[in-house]
Amino acid sequence: MCIKLGTIQLTSRRDRQLTAAREWENLEQTLAEVRQHGMSRVIGNVVPNINERGINAFSVPVFDRQGFVVCALTIMGHADRMPSDWDSASALALKQRASLLSQRIGSQR
Repeated sequence: MCIKLGTIQLTSRRDRQLTAAREWENLEQTLAEVRQHGMSRVIGNVVPNINERGINAFSVPVFDRQGFVVCALTIMGHADRMPSDWDSASALALKQRASLLSQRIGSQR
Protein backbone atom coordinates (compact mmCIF):
# COMPACT_ATOMS: atom_id res chain seq x y z
CA MET A 1 0.00 0.00 0.00
CA CYS A 2 1.28 3.42 -0.92
CA ILE A 3 -0.23 6.71 0.24
CA LYS A 4 0.97 9.99 -1.21
CA LEU A 5 0.59 13.14 0.88
CA GLY A 6 1.74 16.19 -1.04
CA THR A 7 5.43 15.52 -1.55
CA ILE A 8 5.58 12.86 1.19
CA GLN A 9 5.06 9.27 0.11
CA LEU A 10 4.27 6.64 2.73
CA THR A 11 4.74 2.98 1.88
CA SER A 12 4.09 -0.14 3.86
CA ARG A 13 6.95 -2.13 5.33
CA ARG A 14 6.11 -5.05 3.01
CA ASP A 15 6.29 -2.79 -0.07
CA ARG A 16 9.70 -1.51 1.04
CA GLN A 17 10.92 -5.08 1.60
CA LEU A 18 9.71 -6.18 -1.86
CA THR A 19 11.34 -3.16 -3.49
CA ALA A 20 14.62 -3.83 -1.66
CA ALA A 21 14.54 -7.49 -2.71
CA ARG A 22 14.00 -6.54 -6.38
CA GLU A 23 16.80 -3.97 -6.22
CA TRP A 24 19.13 -6.57 -4.68
CA GLU A 25 18.27 -9.08 -7.45
CA ASN A 26 18.95 -6.40 -10.09
CA LEU A 27 22.28 -5.56 -8.46
CA GLU A 28 23.32 -9.23 -8.35
CA GLN A 29 22.40 -9.63 -12.03
CA THR A 30 24.32 -6.48 -12.97
CA LEU A 31 27.41 -7.62 -11.03
CA ALA A 32 27.30 -11.02 -12.74
CA GLU A 33 27.24 -9.29 -16.15
CA VAL A 34 30.14 -7.01 -15.16
CA ARG A 35 32.21 -9.99 -14.05
CA GLN A 36 31.41 -11.91 -17.24
CA HIS A 37 32.00 -9.07 -19.71
CA GLY A 38 34.44 -6.81 -17.85
CA MET A 39 32.13 -3.83 -18.29
CA SER A 40 28.66 -2.59 -17.45
CA ARG A 41 25.98 -1.34 -19.80
CA VAL A 42 22.77 0.62 -19.88
CA ILE A 43 20.16 -0.18 -22.51
CA GLY A 44 17.56 2.33 -23.64
CA ASN A 45 17.38 4.51 -20.52
CA VAL A 46 15.43 7.71 -21.02
CA VAL A 47 17.05 10.84 -19.60
CA PRO A 48 14.27 13.26 -18.53
CA ASN A 49 14.29 16.64 -20.29
CA ILE A 50 17.16 15.52 -22.55
CA ASN A 51 15.88 12.75 -24.77
CA GLU A 52 12.82 10.63 -25.29
CA ARG A 53 14.46 7.92 -27.41
CA GLY A 54 16.70 6.56 -24.67
CA ILE A 55 20.43 6.02 -24.46
CA ASN A 56 22.74 3.06 -24.52
CA ALA A 57 25.99 3.24 -22.59
CA PHE A 58 29.00 1.16 -21.64
CA SER A 59 31.42 1.74 -18.78
CA VAL A 60 34.78 0.01 -18.28
CA PRO A 61 37.06 0.24 -15.21
CA VAL A 62 40.66 1.44 -15.32
CA PHE A 63 42.99 -0.26 -12.81
CA ASP A 64 46.17 0.96 -11.10
CA ARG A 65 49.26 -1.15 -10.37
CA GLN A 66 47.73 -2.56 -7.17
CA GLY A 67 44.63 -3.67 -9.08
CA PHE A 68 42.33 -0.99 -7.65
CA VAL A 69 39.81 0.80 -9.86
CA VAL A 70 40.96 4.41 -10.24
CA CYS A 71 38.38 5.59 -12.77
CA ALA A 72 36.07 4.36 -15.49
CA LEU A 73 35.77 5.15 -19.16
CA THR A 74 32.21 5.55 -20.37
CA ILE A 75 30.62 5.96 -23.76
CA MET A 76 26.98 6.70 -24.43
CA GLY A 77 24.81 7.45 -27.40
CA HIS A 78 21.22 7.50 -28.60
CA ALA A 79 19.77 3.99 -28.48
CA ASP A 80 18.78 4.15 -32.14
CA ARG A 81 22.38 4.94 -33.20
CA MET A 82 24.59 3.03 -30.76
CA PRO A 83 24.20 -0.76 -30.51
CA SER A 84 23.91 -2.27 -27.04
CA ASP A 85 25.58 -5.59 -27.91
CA TRP A 86 28.44 -6.63 -25.64
CA ASP A 87 30.60 -7.25 -28.72
CA SER A 88 29.65 -4.08 -30.62
CA ALA A 89 32.44 -1.99 -32.10
CA SER A 90 31.84 0.75 -29.49
CA ALA A 91 31.98 -1.64 -26.54
CA LEU A 92 35.09 -3.44 -27.77
CA ALA A 93 36.92 -0.19 -28.57
CA LEU A 94 36.11 1.20 -25.12
CA LYS A 95 37.31 -1.99 -23.44
CA GLN A 96 40.56 -1.86 -25.44
CA ARG A 97 41.17 1.80 -24.50
CA ALA A 98 40.57 1.11 -20.81
CA SER A 99 42.99 -1.81 -20.95
CA LEU A 100 45.66 0.35 -22.62
CA LEU A 101 45.17 3.11 -20.05
CA SER A 102 45.40 0.58 -17.22
CA GLN A 103 48.66 -0.76 -18.65
CA ARG A 104 50.09 2.76 -19.00
CA ILE A 105 49.57 3.41 -15.30
CA GLY A 106 51.15 0.11 -14.31
CA SER A 107 48.29 -2.39 -14.06
CA GLN A 108 49.19 -6.05 -14.55
CA ARG A 109 45.64 -6.89 -15.73
